[in-house]
Amino acid sequence: MENALNWLIEQASKLISGGLVGICKLLAEQTHVFIFGALVGALFLIVGKKDTGNKIMSTSIILYFALKVVSVVC
Repeated sequence: MENALNWLIEQASKLISGGLVGICKLLAEQTHVFIFGALVGALFLIVGKKDTGNKIMSTSIILYFALKVVSVVC
């Protein structure tokens, strides 16, 4: 029973890590989505919502670079 549980945990971790890397690689290819996010943030800045615009732009840029790094490293 213990061997079966260890095998199940090992297979689940492989599936999760492989799936996460695959998702990161797919999202890293969607550059236009992150550019659109940064543009929306810029529009908020232009309108005068400085805090919201900065958060949207920063999140979009940081998420894009994080996904690129994960997709390249893995």
